[in-house]
Amino acid sequence: MVGPFDPEIRRNPYPFYAQARRHHPFIYHENTGYRSIFRYEDIISVLKDWSGWASDGVRVPEISSHPDLPPNMLSQDPPEHQRLRGFIRDQFMPRVVRTLGGRVESIVQRLLDDAIPKGRVDFADTVAHPLPVIVIGSILGVPDEDWTRLRTWADILSDRLGARLARDNPNNDAYEKELRVLQEMNQYFTALLDERRGQPRNDLLSELANPNAAGDQLNEKELLQMLMLIVMASTETTGGLIGNAVIELSRHPDQQGFLRQHPEAIPQAIEEVLRYTSPAQLTLRLARRDHVLADTLVKEGKTVLLWLGSANRDENVFPNAEQFDCTRTDNRHIAFGIGPHYCLGARLVRLEALIALRTLLRRTRGFCVLQHERLEYHSSPFFRLVTHLPVELDA
Repeated sequence: MVGPFDPEIRRNPYPFYAQARRHHPFIYHENTGYRSIFRYEDIISVLKDWSGWASDGVRVPEISSHPDLPPNMLSQDPPEHQRLRGFIRDQFMPRVVRTLGGRVESIVQRLLDDAIPKGRVDFADTVAHPLPVIVIGSILGVPDEDWTRLRTWADILSDRLGARLARDNPNNDAYEKELRVLQEMNQYFTALLDERRGQPRNDLLSELANPNAAGDQLNEKELLQMLMLIVMASTETTGGLIGNAVIELSRHPDQQGFLRQHPEAIPQAIEEVLRYTSPAQLTLRLARRDHVLADTLVKEGKTVLLWLGSANRDENVFPNAEQFDCTRTDNRHIAFGIGPHYCLGARLVRLEALIALRTLLRRTRGFCVLQHERLEYHSSPFFRLVTHLPVELDA
């Protein structure tokens, strides 16, 4: 059977997902020994059971598990996961995220001021991708002139993430490029962290550089891994969500018209985009013991691939699952995961997408994506997002 990594399938994976859920809910990949799972209930059962299914020990065979770096927060289980999460948790609490609304609004307005008068723009390059980079740069305390550097690093580090799940021939040139990025990030953030230790400011870099209330502190390698994760995770998912929203509202002009008349439904629409075309398509877990999953024995020590993008289209959970419906109410999607590893930045992602979409709808009479069939999708199977998004904006 053709698998979910096939390039043609990845352009539109949803018919494949539907077939897999009905007839092949458990697929074995000979090149890696991993197993793919597609049904909502199976995936939920794994994600909720962290004592039976570990994140610790899962290694995607790319730079994310480079031996010179410790495992990142996503590859740890409690209690170590909670320790690492605790260093940045407060920055993403509801009360803090709510205070960022004005800052995000100002950034969105500025980006649209540049984009809208042009009429035809690459919306990914001009709005969707710069917005989260600028926001997370502001939270970290990175100088304004360096935000483009963060985006370049995020793009390079995410580009090959999961590539060898689909094939087992390493790309040494890309690997060397990623090593150079890590060296650049290490030098850059080491200098900023040293500066914050001497002159702390009201930013996340200062919090990470100095001991917390309990006297705990990340070591240098943990700091680099944490910053790498923050930069990559916050930019790819948010930019992807905004771009996917524009694509679906272009493909469904009736839904775009509905939101123009009912802007109070925009938060609901964001949840539907998260379900219908989840920016994060995939996560992994390692069996701590023998399990029976999708009527198949998974032996202890084996890794499963959990296709979130498939789970969010499961017709046994979502009525009319293949229909994009901004009025959907019972929306139990798992685009941000579930359980201990639920995305810490989910509130910030939602806030940025809400303000971006609300402002775009308010400042245009309409927008449409050009050449849907030729959109370029991200190379990593972990993501469902476009790298370029040609859009016509009617100011």
